[in-house]
Amino acid sequence: MMPKLRWFLVTAAILGVLLPPRESLAAEPQCPKCGSTRVVQIQYGLPHFTPELKEAVRRGEVVLGGCVISADSPKWACRDCKNRFGKLQKNNPAGTPGGK
Repeated sequence: MMPKLRWFLVTAAILGVLLPPRESLAAEPQCPKCGSTRVVQIQYGLPHFTPELKEAVRRGEVVLGGCVISADSPKWACRDCKNRFGKLQKNNPAGTPGGK
């Protein structure tokens, strides 16, 4: 491989340009109750209720977890059986993308 091309590929990989984000490499979460992979991450905090958000909540594409976050707050909600499961990471209490 030519040195310039190799340097570009190594640099791009280090910067994450050519690789997907780490969280997208993880397997889809699966509901422990029904086995479905149709799950969404629960969003915590005070939302700005737009017509689009209201419709997304109605369709089950967004699940609101409320403003109070505790050590037992679940991270995921199953769209099929409505089960809530998983734990929020301590360093990501708001349930924002990227938390585990």
